[in-house]
Amino acid sequence: MFQQPLQSIATSSSKTASQCNGSDQTRENRLPSIPSTTLQTNKHQHILSKQMSKEKTPPLKKKFFLKRMKVVGLVSGGKDSIYNLMQCVKAGHTLVAVAHLRPPRGPAELDSFMYQTVGSEVVSGIAECLGVPLFVADIEGKQVSSELEYSPSTGDEVECLHTLLSRILKEIPFEGVSSGAIFSTYQKNRVENVCSRLGLTSLAFLWRRDQSELLSEVIDS
Repeated sequence: MFQQPLQSIATSSSKTASQCNGSDQTRENRLPSIPSTTLQTNKHQHILSKQMSKEKTPPLKKKFFLKRMKVVGLVSGGKDSIYNLMQCVKAGHTLVAVAHLRPPRGPAELDSFMYQTVGSEVVSGIAECLGVPLFVADIEGKQVSSELEYSPSTGDEVECLHTLLSRILKEIPFEGVSSGAIFSTYQKNRVENVCSRLGLTSLAFLWRRDQSELLSEVIDS
């Protein structure tokens, strides 16, 4: 279904802009926009799932299939967060919005233990191409808790994620949160901590996947 690989959207802001604002012919050759109505969105999700069912991917963990959920995707502008969204749809979940924590005005790359900020400028294009709302907030605070197991800490940058997801819950009902965590236990534990406090389920399909295999899979998709 995808004529253009999702990772190319995440790696080039100029390419994203041209894909989302080009001619009708160009639009046919890029990731199609998801219509806003529930019926049309479900149709798009079905087509997306059918396309990805052809991929040679390892079986997804059973716990992610126990309940089909409405999902908010944490996107950084990188390929991992986008590819995990694809796996969420493949598992039967429905993407309802994407969320992004951006660096405050200043350097494009923020020295953060928790968030990737390189590629932040293409996130709006990703949301536009996916046809879902984008919720954005500035990263505030710094690392206060350095332990792998996180406990809520005043002034810690992790609390920005809690604030952002809480705001989205007031506007859109959802049950799951998608993230592209692969090997960072530090990041994964913090996403799970925030989700548990809000009664949400963390979905990290790429966790501990073989990196060479995963990269080949992303390229082939």
